[in-house]
Amino acid sequence: MKLISFVTFAATLIAPAFADFHIQNCAHTYGLGGQSETTWPVIATPSNKWNCDGFRNQSPVVDGTDGLEDKESSVFSVKNLCGYKKLNFYPSGSEIKVYVDSGNGQQIGRCVKGGGGSKSCAAAFDMLTCNDDWVCLSTICS
Repeated sequence: MKLISFVTFAATLIAPAFADFHIQNCAHTYGLGGQSETTWPVIATPSNKWNCDGFRNQSPVVDGTDGLEDKESSVFSVKNLCGYKKLNFYPSGSEIKVYVDSGNGQQIGRCVKGGGGSKSCAAAFDMLTCNDDWVCLSTICS
């Protein structure tokens, strides 16, 4: 049992170093004072674009997903990520399996819980803060 716990712990530490892309929950606040509003986009970002520019030019998670709880319990998809027209994501235990939409049924990646890092991006009348919720291991964006 200790070996399994150690392997899981080690994989969690190593995963971000080999990440291909990330799925994160964000808070996007815009406007001024009483005129401000906040939305809660869920986005997918290639690892080499895990920065403010990458977040603002992201691929949104689609199919009615709104927040981490939904991503953990239901199937979702991402369109136009790294040249793929549509990728489908299927939660399975502590990971999320990744498949090409209308593909051959072969799993092409998996996502594990992220390191919990957060990044805030300020602009004029606008603030975007994203949390690194899922780290995806694949060659999709390589």
